[in-house]
Amino acid sequence: MNLRLAFAIAFGATGCCLHASPILNGANPLVDPSLFRVTTFASGLDYPTSMARLPDGSIIIGTSNPNGQGNAGYLNFYTGLGQILRLTDTDANGIADGPGSVVASGLPGAVTSVRIFGDIVAVATVGNGSNIHSQAATITFFRQGALPTGAYTNLGQIQFAYSLGELPTVALTTRPTPGQPGKFDLFFTLPGTDHLGGNSGTVTATGLINGSLTPGSAWRTTVTPASGSFAVSALSQVASGIRTSAGIAFTSDGSLLITDNGYDVVSADELHRLGAGSLGSSTFLGYPDHYPDYNTGALVGGAGQQAFAAFVPLSGLPSVGAADVTQAPSNFPQALRQGYFVGFHGLWDEVGTANISNPVYFVDPITGVYTSFITAGQSGISKPDGLLATNEGLYVADMFQEFGFGADTGAVYLVSLKQTSDVPEPGGMWMAALGLAAIRISFSSRRKA
Repeated sequence: MNLRLAFAIAFGATGCCLHASPILNGANPLVDPSLFRVTTFASGLDYPTSMARLPDGSIIIGTSNPNGQGNAGYLNFYTGLGQILRLTDTDANGIADGPGSVVASGLPGAVTSVRIFGDIVAVATVGNGSNIHSQAATITFFRQGALPTGAYTNLGQIQFAYSLGELPTVALTTRPTPGQPGKFDLFFTLPGTDHLGGNSGTVTATGLINGSLTPGSAWRTTVTPASGSFAVSALSQVASGIRTSAGIAFTSDGSLLITDNGYDVVSADELHRLGAGSLGSSTFLGYPDHYPDYNTGALVGGAGQQAFAAFVPLSGLPSVGAADVTQAPSNFPQALRQGYFVGFHGLWDEVGTANISNPVYFVDPITGVYTSFITAGQSGISKPDGLLATNEGLYVADMFQEFGFGADTGAVYLVSLKQTSDVPEPGGMWMAALGLAAIRISFSSRRKA
């Protein structure tokens, strides 16, 4: 599996149309589709990925503005420039009010993660905006404007340069710093230095932080966000043995979730969970020599912390390219409320029914057992790489819906609970009428993303 192209970005107009939205898996006993409303929050976007919710209820989305370089659509993801788009939904109908406003632009490369803490927005990008082989990544810190619609102020960057290897993917998450009011911890991941997830070579950090880092790892820095005293502390390592992660998130009990994208049909994609008490030191997660077998989940090697969930084929169907992860919205039905959702990029640049490996899974927080929340291989969704849980429900960012990384075809969906008065009688469930999309079973000859 390769998440090098598991992100891409820019945008256009908002969407509507319930029938164009993905279908929840009504065959899953945990999921009663009649309780949910699925709307197209926004559409016509250029490669939407990571999202965050601002205090005023608006949503910001990372996108990438293609600059036309390259001879294939996906090259625009790496050679374009990142943007942050703000969207509102003032009437709470699950559809954005309009095309939104750009609050930050000109970011180097493609946006892979967006997180907020206090009035600070942290944005991770990959590439340098012009060279697909730049082997560069950046974390940029912004201060929000005095008004929600105001432009963001650039506070500085941490630049990462790989001594060898492929274009990295960087994921972010934050928490208030324990015992230090007013400060925040920023956690981020760095992938290995080759397609297999090797850890040879180094990653050089410059800018707000300077030093050499180990690839295939996760790190923490403490940020002082106060105006006039913005500062970023030295880095400390919290995990190693990662191939490439596109998603990290905290749970309500302070545990850190990390997705890891396995290699082709050798190692399974994984979800790791690090307890809050283990974050003061580095935990070895196994890669590249220790991992769960792709087909069986059996541990190869044996060293390192085992995955909380190893995503082997479910009912014979693959799921590849583990991307974002989030704890479920707190207002979801009890059976789903405490668990985790994980989205999958699936097959390289396939879309719709041709992408049979792109589900959104629900992971039980006690057992690690996973089930399909949104079924793979649907015509309504292609690349559910970004997830955001809010009071409104679960936002799902679909990077593109046109084969070959087509620009202006991305969308964001909102899965929310219906109001009591909107829930139909069992005989009138709209989901039953829609049914499940057909799935093409021809994976054996396809390469995973």
